[in-house]
Amino acid sequence: MRRLALLIVPVLLLGAACDSGNPVAPPPPENGGNGGGSSDASVVVVTSDRGQLEAGSVKGATLTVSARTKDGAPATDGTEVVLNTSLGNFGVDASGKPIQLVKTPLAGGATHVPFYPGAAPGTANILAQVGTGVGKLNLPIVGPSAAPVAEFTFEVSGLSVLFADASTGNPVAWDWDFGDGDAVSGRTGPAHTYAVAGTYTVSLTIKTESGATATKRKFVTVQAGLPLTAAFGYEANGLTVLFTDISTGEPVTWMWDFGDGGASAERNPSHTYSRVGNYTVRLTVQNIYGVASSTSRFVTPSLGEAPQTDFLFQADGLRVLFTDDSKGRPTDWSWDFGDGSNSRFQNPEHLYAQPGTYNVTLTAMNAAGSTSKSKFVAVSLGEPPKAEFEVQVNGFAAVFTDRSTGKPTSWTWDFGACSGPLCQSTEQNPTYTYSTPGTYTVTLTAANSAGTSRATKLVTISSAGPPDARFCYQRNGLVVIFTDKSTPGPAVWQWNFGDCEAQAATCKSGSQNPGHTYATPRTYAVSLTAGNTAGQMTTRTHFVEVGDFVDPGSICP
Repeated sequence: MRRLALLIVPVLLLGAACDSGNPVAPPPPENGGNGGGSSDASVVVVTSDRGQLEAGSVKGATLTVSARTKDGAPATDGTEVVLNTSLGNFGVDASGKPIQLVKTPLAGGATHVPFYPGAAPGTANILAQVGTGVGKLNLPIVGPSAAPVAEFTFEVSGLSVLFADASTGNPVAWDWDFGDGDAVSGRTGPAHTYAVAGTYTVSLTIKTESGATATKRKFVTVQAGLPLTAAFGYEANGLTVLFTDISTGEPVTWMWDFGDGGASAERNPSHTYSRVGNYTVRLTVQNIYGVASSTSRFVTPSLGEAPQTDFLFQADGLRVLFTDDSKGRPTDWSWDFGDGSNSRFQNPEHLYAQPGTYNVTLTAMNAAGSTSKSKFVAVSLGEPPKAEFEVQVNGFAAVFTDRSTGKPTSWTWDFGACSGPLCQSTEQNPTYTYSTPGTYTVTLTAANSAGTSRATKLVTISSAGPPDARFCYQRNGLVVIFTDKSTPGPAVWQWNFGDCEAQAATCKSGSQNPGHTYATPRTYAVSLTAGNTAGQMTTRTHFVEVGDFVDPGSICP
């Protein structure tokens, strides 16, 4: 009877434990619950090194069962522990069937048992019996997570790169391959420095608790110096295209592929295509470290459009100046002046033989074609000039200056001294010397293609000759009074007081007897030019010392 009572007690205890969601109760220990050792343990504790497991994962947990007697001492070594679970397992047997009940001895009052989640999610109700003591643990087994997706970001600084894991799916392991022979594992954000600039294939492989893996590969370009980025612009003019490098990062070499078999190593080349089309132009640049960058653009040269022909003109009598005013970049011009003459110049000048209205046509051309524009151009002889002239007499010599308006093209002078060519001239501004004094009638005839015009003036030649320029002066400090003494009586006076450098506004005078105030004491070269009505003049100069002088009367050198 006593043996039967000992068997009933642990069964009742396990049954009470199973009432809290543990449907599977462990069997009673052998040998009356002693398990080969002491069965007096009354406190049993079950713990796990993981808070939850993932269904389907090959990674399990380690369960720790500890047992102490009522007085707090560790259970005797060798005491048997019986564990069972409602979900998950303690491994599989030889046939592959999950093991849900195990027995193991205590050592030092504890034992450690591996536990695995199995395939189904839920809560594993784990019971551990040591003698008459029972411990329990409810361990969650969560559903499997979504398939992992490997991803990473990176930041380049010269030859150094900082990587950062951006994967999803709760990875637990990371394997990095930097593409240059170096690799690292177990780190989510490694840094790596490359020895040589270039583009490398970097791969990250992640692994989850369930053993699922995923891999991500990316190209990583490192370079010394500034970041190099190829770029270019272009401007097409018909079949000719001007390319302009706008790359950044201090490139030192350029290689152009124009897409038609042509190439250039210039920085900003010009290329002429043989035909219209759509071409892929590629520019590759390289810096001093050997780092290269390339870019491509579609370039579509065309013949463009034929020019829009137009022109301007300005007529001056029978002469016309034509100016091309065409749009669309013409390259050739053909003019028909309407009188049988033509020109290939862009802006020609044409002289018509006679007045009239002419139909002038300009044809402007480029690679895309040609267009024409016609205008009526009226030319006439215009208006005859208006004759006018000036004369300056110096003794018996007279200098004539043409002042005619209306663009004369020829001049005929009659000096009035005789008849015939000896008293005439066809120069525009002639000089004539008379032989005797007198008053002569001088006529200028000015002409152009529209007609003629005449102007007549009386010119007096005097035998008296020019006046003899003389003057006196009287000083009173810096003030000097000048007195004209020229003979015979002049009609014109031109004074220069010799201080134009200091007093440009007052250094000259046209008065007969002027006064002048000097700015500083010194010696000045004063000159007087005296002239008569015939235009004859003489000049006299005296040195005048100005200072602390007060002359009682005039000084006449």
